[in-house]
Amino acid sequence: SDSEKTLQNGLNHSKIHSTTGIDFIAFKINTSVRMPPFLVGVYRWDNWLLSEILLRTNITVIDVTQSIFVIHQQRKKLKGEKPEPHSLRRGAVYNDVLVKNISGEDYKVGFINNANQILSGNCEQSQCTFKDNLDRSEIVLLKQRANAQKYIAVLTVTSGYMPLVWNWICWSKRIGFRNYILLAEDLEAYKILRDANEPVFISKEQSLNTSSKSEVKYGSYDFQITMTYRLEFLMRVLRAGFHFLSADMDTVWLSNPFNYISYDTSITIQGQTHKQTKMSGGFIIIHATSEGLKLWQDVIKCQNQNLVDLREQQHLQRKRPTSDFTEQECINNRLNTTEMNLLDPYLFPDGRSFFDLHRPQSRGIVPVVIHGNWLVGLEAKIKRLQSWNLLASTGSSCDPLENGIPYSLSKRSNPVRIRIRILAYNRLQSLQRLLESLQAANYLNDSVALDISVDRPSSEAGSSEKKRWKQVMEYVGDGETHPSKFK
Repeated sequence: SDSEKTLQNGLNHSKIHSTTGIDFIAFKINTSVRMPPFLVGVYRWDNWLLSEILLRTNITVIDVTQSIFVIHQQRKKLKGEKPEPHSLRRGAVYNDVLVKNISGEDYKVGFINNANQILSGNCEQSQCTFKDNLDRSEIVLLKQRANAQKYIAVLTVTSGYMPLVWNWICWSKRIGFRNYILLAEDLEAYKILRDANEPVFISKEQSLNTSSKSEVKYGSYDFQITMTYRLEFLMRVLRAGFHFLSADMDTVWLSNPFNYISYDTSITIQGQTHKQTKMSGGFIIIHATSEGLKLWQDVIKCQNQNLVDLREQQHLQRKRPTSDFTEQECINNRLNTTEMNLLDPYLFPDGRSFFDLHRPQSRGIVPVVIHGNWLVGLEAKIKRLQSWNLLASTGSSCDPLENGIPYSLSKRSNPVRIRIRILAYNRLQSLQRLLESLQAANYLNDSVALDISVDRPSSEAGSSEKKRWKQVMEYVGDGETHPSKFK
């Protein structure tokens, strides 16, 4: 009856609801979310709706709490009356069971503090702006990007290393790999990758670091600060129940590594072989088990001690090599008491093994991941990738690479350009055998392009013949909506 009084009471006596209760939601009528039959006036539906939009659509969720004054009127409580818990209200069990049957525990990310952006400022005076929500939990990205078995790749990025970042992103697109998160170490890198619509995360504390990060020397104090940030983020990944693959940005991924690792969770740690018996810190997989959590906690403690030792060493005349103070050493010092597995060094070669000694090439093996280590400096790494025709990009657009991977160095200055065309129909096993042979061949640094032409069955073809043809088409893909299973 008195709207002015109601508004004044709202201004004077209201309080902001917790982030779990969202009582004001505006969205377009054509939003691709089908509302299940929730009971009105009972909890859970708002969290489910928000989590569904966050996890399963490309819609941007905006928190308007700071800039739009909305009063949610509630019945005035009688004197001495205690609020009834949501879980005990009539119909609460029905909504609770319905949400968990539909999407398990995903509704727990449906809180307003997980919105993509925040609207802040005075909109009535045209002084409001959008800003990224840096309080957003990493759980949203983990649920969006992890594979079905809850494995996620995490790569740390800095603005000073962006050419290698773009190269890695382009290779990930070439192999159809999307189960990754890019962990930004500085705000500039975060903004660049956010604008490119990449799955990038930065902690609010780290975002305060507005300076650009140039490349830092391996093992130095600044390098170890970066590693500490990564280690602590990876611990949060494990605590959220996700297995992580941590990789350096100078790796080149020729296949999905998750197809070549062990999913046996009794193995606490897997990693790239380093110096035959050690493990590289630049490519490791940790399982989210109690053993994995304990191992990683020990690595973090060791790394914190490394920072103390590095500071003290600055005042010593006889100094130990900085490589002694890396997280890689922390990991290797704990392998004797840990269930571990060294990955096949021919499938996961380091820089020396692939670029200098040509070990995978000598056996006709196409690597899964090539580590660009054993070489210092961004410029030197870029030049090496370029000389091996492994540089897909140094900018935000990906360059086509038609040349394939050179498996041995040729003395010829001008490589021969070869085009192989396979004519196929409905013999899948024969086609696969031929492709495996072509994959293993040594092309002596020549440029090789591969075409596969598949005949269609005639109108007189029988059902068995058509079925075998469909198996071939499912394997090679159609180049548009169905990707090829042959990489």
